Amino acid sequence: MTQERDGADESVSYRRTFLTAATAGSVALAGCLSGDDDGGTDDEAENDESDGDNGGDDEESSDELHERYGYPSTSMDEEPPVDYDHEIDLLMDYPGEDEDRPPEFYFEPAGLAIEAGDVVKFNFLTPDHAVAAFHEGFGRTHRVPEGAEPLSSPMMDVDTYWLCSFEESGVYDLYCPPHEFLGMGMRLVVDEASGPATEPAVTEAEGQVRPPEEALAATFNADALEAERILEEGSVSWHDLE
Repeated sequence: MTQERDGADESVSYRRTFLTAATAGSVALAGCLSGDDDGGTDDEAENDESDGDNGGDDEESSDELHERYGYPSTSMDEEPPVDYDHEIDLLMDYPGEDEDRPPEFYFEPAGLAIEAGDVVKFNFLTPDHAVAAFHEGFGRTHRVPEGAEPLSSPMMDVDTYWLCSFEESGVYDLYCPPHEFLGMGMRLVVDEASGPATEPAVTEAEGQVRPPEEALAATFNADALEAERILEEGSVSWHDLE
């Protein structure tokens, strides 16, 4: 598998004039990892030793990623337990002294095409971030493929990473819960442009589920993040949003 990483463009072209406040507080999405201890018998241990050098390493590696909560590291220096296929950075961009604009909180890239089963490494390079799917399991409008897990990282420290695999084909709308009101969201297209997230994001409530806030809906609805365009280009930078 080939690792992919797109550098951030220095110029910033996506501005939302209705964003006037920086984030206050943070939202913690609790995640837990499951790890199984194989309390095997002596006979089983002997059989494992006789299986050869690999001895079930593939199965152990696949168990390192929880189907919902992935794998959160404690440091960027920590060796990933599995190979990953793509990288996404979580970033902030504060205005300079001569710039009259709100700060930007964003994923880079903001749009990415991957294949089912690919593992994505999310790099937390700035503080107070998490990653979650826009999923009805979290009481939100459903903007992931039908059958997809309610994926979520915990709140992550700076200079850590989170690994997550995406198993269902279709479009996944992801966001940073603490910075939703600042429009911090992104889109993954897995194999094909299908599912609820191919429809425009609306801000009106639908029954008991909560829609995206205005700024996040604007991100999801940006022309640059159309699912077909992401499939065609492979990767779309945050700075391509207008």
